[in-house]
Amino acid sequence: MKVPYKDKRRTKKYLTSRVQKRKKKKRVTVTAIFVVVLAIIAFVAFALIFRGYQVKEEAEKKAVEQAKELSPITFLIIGAEESGKREKASGLFVSYYDPENKEINSVLIPHDTFLEIPGQGFEMVSESLYVGIPTVILTIRNFLGINIDHYVEISKDNFEKIIGDSKLERAFLNSLASDLNDESLKKVAEKIEEISDEREKIIMLPVSTLTVGEESYLEPKKEEVEKLVTLIWGDASIEGRRAAKVIILNGCALPGVGAEVAEKLVEAGFRVIDTKNADHWNYEQTEIISYKEENKADTVKIRRTLGVGTIKYKNAPQELVDITVLIGKDYSSKKLEL
Repeated sequence: MKVPYKDKRRTKKYLTSRVQKRKKKKRVTVTAIFVVVLAIIAFVAFALIFRGYQVKEEAEKKAVEQAKELSPITFLIIGAEESGKREKASGLFVSYYDPENKEINSVLIPHDTFLEIPGQGFEMVSESLYVGIPTVILTIRNFLGINIDHYVEISKDNFEKIIGDSKLERAFLNSLASDLNDESLKKVAEKIEEISDEREKIIMLPVSTLTVGEESYLEPKKEEVEKLVTLIWGDASIEGRRAAKVIILNGCALPGVGAEVAEKLVEAGFRVIDTKNADHWNYEQTEIISYKEENKADTVKIRRTLGVGTIKYKNAPQELVDITVLIGKDYSSKKLEL
C-alpha cells in the first residue's frame, strides 16, 4: 500500500524533529557533564591550594610556637602576706628561665630592701605591693632595667619554702594570682622540674645594711647588682641600664602626679631614680631639664610622652641623674582638658 505524499512529509518531519531533540538533549547532557567536571577540577585545585596555604600557615605557626618555647622568659615571683587590710611583699624572686639551655637563675630581693618605687619615692620593696602588682612590676623593671614577662603571686609560707629548698616550681603550682592561666602555670612547673639542681640557682641581691635611727634596711650595692644582672640577662639588661636616669619633682600640688608621670616614663623606657616634691607648688609650666647635650633626644621624647614641657639645658653633668622633670600646672590643666 502506498503512503500518501502528505503522510510521508509528516512522517519525515516527525522523525527529523525526534533526531534533533535527541541531539539537543545529548548536547545538553555533554555540556552538563563538562560543567560538572570543570567544577570538580576547580574544587580540587582550590582545595589543594587552600591546603597548601593551610600547611604553610600551620608550619609558620608551629615555628613561631617553637621559637617562643625556646625564648628566655623573665618571671617575677611575689611572696605576699596580709598587713592590716592590705597586702605587702614578703620578698621577691626575679627569675630568668632559659628553656634552650635548660637553666633558671633567680635573684632574691628581701622585703626590707630599699628601692625607688616610682611615684612613691624610696621605700622598702615590701611596700610596693600596697599599691598593687603593676607597681611591683614597675619597681623591678625600673630598678634592674629589664622587662618582666609574667608574674606569679604566692603565699609567704610557700615563698619561704622556696628559699629553703630552691624548688621554684612550687610557685607555679601554688599560685594565688598570675597573668598566666592554670594550664600555662602547670606547664611551666613541669619544665622547671626537668631542670637539674646544678642549673637551678637562687642568688641573693648584693646589698649592704643601712641603719636609720633604730631601724635597719638593706641598700643595693649598685655596681655589684649591675654585674649580676649583666651576668644573668646579658645584652637585654645592658640596653635597659643605658636608659636616661630621671628625677621627678611635683611642682603643681596635684596628688598622685609623681606616680602617674613615673609610670609613663618607665613605660617609655626611662629609669626613674627619685620622685619627690619641688621646693614649691606654684610652677606654671612643666620643665624638662637636661644636664648633658647628648640627652637632647630623650628630652624631646619626655615632652612627647607627657604632652607638655619646656626643654632646658644646663651644662652641669650630674653623676646620678641625666634629666630632671619638674611638673607644672600646665600638666594638670592638660589632664583636665582630656
